[in-house]
Amino acid sequence: MENPAKLQDRVHVIMNVIDMMPCREAGGGRKNTSNVPDCIMFATWNIGTMSGRSAAVVKTLHTTKIDVCCVQETRWTGSGARVMGKGLSRYKLLWQGCKDGNAGIGLLISDRWIDGIVDVKRMNERIMCLKVLISDKLVTCIYAYAPQTGRRAEEKDSFCDQMISVTESVPSSELIVLGGDRNGHVGTNVDGYDGTRGEYAFAERNADTGVL
Repeated sequence: MENPAKLQDRVHVIMNVIDMMPCREAGGGRKNTSNVPDCIMFATWNIGTMSGRSAAVVKTLHTTKIDVCCVQETRWTGSGARVMGKGLSRYKLLWQGCKDGNAGIGLLISDRWIDGIVDVKRMNERIMCLKVLISDKLVTCIYAYAPQTGRRAEEKDSFCDQMISVTESVPSSELIVLGGDRNGHVGTNVDGYDGTRGEYAFAERNADTGVL
């Protein structure tokens, strides 16, 4: 099992490029969130497998104050829901696996928001939707795990069509948060992506960047 400290470092890097939502002033500046109870932190994590490391994952998410985490490569079959952890460090895992158990996705939501879950939709092993009530605002978290580079073009086109259909089905009154892994590497060269990406990136740009 991987060292929990390393898992925490991995999530901490992700946290540095994610904003608290919805926690911005009208002018674009960040609010002082120290006394704002209804801020929610989202993250995404390629976990490798959930088997044998559930406790470490929950500990890391609780320590780093993640509220909702999209996890891929769970390597579980079937679908379902399970509560992990104890007390205030509890998380509910909602997952959708695949037949051969070599991939799979899931959404982990912290104890403070479990009662706010309004709806969960599992489209397939690559797309899930979680609708949760945050204060008086409905937030729809769309989980998207795109086909990897090298997969058939037809599979990628089908995935994109499904994503368009899912996002268009969300009412305009709701906030959409898109998480997961789109398998697009933008590379360290910002050329062509100014203002749309942060400082953390893979060294080489891959063919799926245009789709992303």
